[in-house]
Amino acid sequence: MLLQDVKYALRSLWLAKGFAVVAILCLGFGIGLNSTIFSIVDGVLLKPYPYADPDRLVYLASENRTSGADRAGVSFRDLEDLRTSARSFATVTGLQFRSLSVSDSGGEPSRYQGQLITWDLFPMLGVQPILGRAFTASDDQPGAAAVALISHAVWTLRYHNDGNVIGRQILVNGNPTVIVGVMPARFEFPENAKLWLPITPILTPPPARDARSLNVFARLA
Repeated sequence: MLLQDVKYALRSLWLAKGFAVVAILCLGFGIGLNSTIFSIVDGVLLKPYPYADPDRLVYLASENRTSGADRAGVSFRDLEDLRTSARSFATVTGLQFRSLSVSDSGGEPSRYQGQLITWDLFPMLGVQPILGRAFTASDDQPGAAAVALISHAVWTLRYHNDGNVIGRQILVNGNPTVIVGVMPARFEFPENAKLWLPITPILTPPPARDARSLNVFARLA
């Protein structure tokens, strides 16, 4: 019975080719559109962020309530105060966007979108380098030796997945800097970052308190 129904359907479609073509195109368009929508919803809403306990991660901003101004970033001095006195958070971390140029014997000088970060940002996210080590508290102190973490893309494209890149000295914005780690593939936190440096050695002495240029992420206690 089923075979007869299939034969009848195919014969009917063959006799009405125009209708069949339109029906197939509509069906294909509908399936493709719904698949695309589900992929977006699944990636944005259903799948959790690829970090440890993402529901406990928060973003902090500052706001001038007297002037009604829009929200702004946080100053480095305010970040220091939050890290020492806030009790609502287990960890408070910060970052600042920077454009960073890299030059060495690995090829022509290149400019990357980079970040200055507190040493505990990536441990808070639960993300570790796939090669080398993460930043430590001693790296994020005034006068500390300059070190860097590079993205997997930089490691692949500039250094051709060379395992000996750890300990290599490069010039970052003209300053001698040692590569200490390579981050996992597709990790570019917070967005399109290719290079990370400890923030404190660069922002010493700290800028004025009204220089609100930091993005602050924290983990709830």
